[in-house]
Amino acid sequence: VEFYIALVSDGALTPRLFATSCGDRNFMVPRAKGLFTIGEVAKNQNLLMVATGTGIAPYISMLRSHVPDSPAQRIAVLHGASYSWDLGYRNELEELVGCNDGFTYVPVISRPKESLDWKGMAGRIPAWLENPELVKACGFGIDPESTHVFLYGNPGMIEDATEIHTNKGFKADKARDLGNLHMEKY
Repeated sequence: VEFYIALVSDGALTPRLFATSCGDRNFMVPRAKGLFTIGEVAKNQNLLMVATGTGIAPYISMLRSHVPDSPAQRIAVLHGASYSWDLGYRNELEELVGCNDGFTYVPVISRPKESLDWKGMAGRIPAWLENPELVKACGFGIDPESTHVFLYGNPGMIEDATEIHTNKGFKADKARDLGNLHMEKY
């Protein structure tokens, strides 16, 4: 089991996890559950995975499991963080770009002045979701007929991104009625 977490001092879970010591026991249910998966996405559909901060973690699991089996499908990961050093799994995602023609990694930071060597995209994720340059960076059109969009991270980003995509004709998941706009909030 691998965890990628940030301490939220007033949170319900992370303070408890950070208070554990080496050798302490944590209990988990026998298997993961949920609907936030790419298993139901048709192979001929593109995937845009949008994350902020540690919201990249579920995508890493999905990518490790599915990218080798999905060569015909285009996948782009748009990951936002405050600083370049907060782009978790960056090296792994950049390596994946190098060995899979159907995969694109688009990192974005919101505080480029503090990352002096940063030469990539800067700004907030919702602004990039409306920027035509994102289509070029992803390598495919982001439209409801050919793309599934996954959102994970900051609730404000998810709210803004949901509005942007529903205005473009994407249909959000509702219970077991799967759409092409999938979201999970921290």
